[in-house]
Amino acid sequence: MNKINDNFIVGIFIGSICPVIVYFFLNILIKNILRESTIHVICLMINFPLLRIFLINYEKDKLGRGILFISFVLTALFIFKHDMIQLF
Repeated sequence: MNKINDNFIVGIFIGSICPVIVYFFLNILIKNILRESTIHVICLMINFPLLRIFLINYEKDKLGRGILFISFVLTALFIFKHDMIQLF
């Protein structure tokens, strides 16, 4: 894991590609069992073990910040997509 650069942009890439992979995996296998919002939450939660691994085990702070940033962005998109907050 020392081959991965400690870079914010790399963290954003890793933090955005992993939920997409999990989404397609879950959408293909268990689409009829779970609701779409549940699949979205599972995809959001996949970033947290990655965040912990990169921050604690490998001490990649910038990479962890990128994963955390994209997690916040994806969470905001989830909230707005499912009408959990109304601005007006």
